[in-house]
Order: sequence, then structure tokens, then C-alpha cells
Amino acid sequence: MGLVEQLTADDQIHLNTSHKKVSLGTSLRLQQALERIHRVVRQVQISAQSIGTASAEIAAGNQDLSERTEQTAASLQQTASAMNQSTEGVGQCSAWPA
Repeated sequence: MGLVEQLTADDQIHLNTSHKKVSLGTSLRLQQALERIHRVVRQVQISAQSIGTASAEIAAGNQDLSERTEQTAASLQQTASAMNQSTEGVGQCSAWPA
């Protein structure tokens, strides 16, 4: 397993030093560094998932707002058309001889 795979794996990271001569202190420091990097990578993954979720929610909210805006615009056009018809009707009534 490569370093990248180890960093993104959910299980514990284990430093394989059997093929090289590494002091115990160096081995422990490397193991600790890898574990810290693993925690950072996991936190970045969690944050990226949260951002993805939030982005999807914002997109859904934008779509809902867009649909409601279109519905309101259509309703406003109907109201304006009805008012124009009423105004024309009033104008025609006032043109009738009294």
C-alpha cells in the first residue's frame, strides 16, 4: 500500500520499516507524522463533504426561489392584464352618453 492510500485509508497507518534500518525514535516520529497527516486528510475530506452538502442545499434553495419568482411574475402579469381590462371597461362606460 502506498503513502497516499495509507493517508486516505480509514484504518490505522502503520509504518513499514522492515526493509530499512531506521532507529526506533525516527520510526516513532515518522509514525506520528503520518498519523497527523492522516488526521488532516480526513478532516479535509469531511470538510469537502460538508461543503458539497451545503452547495447542494444552496442550489436547491436557488431553484425554489427561481420557481417562486417565475410564479409571482406570472401572477403579476395576470393582475396587470385584469387591471388593464377593467380600466378599458371603465373608459368605455364613461364614453356612453348619460
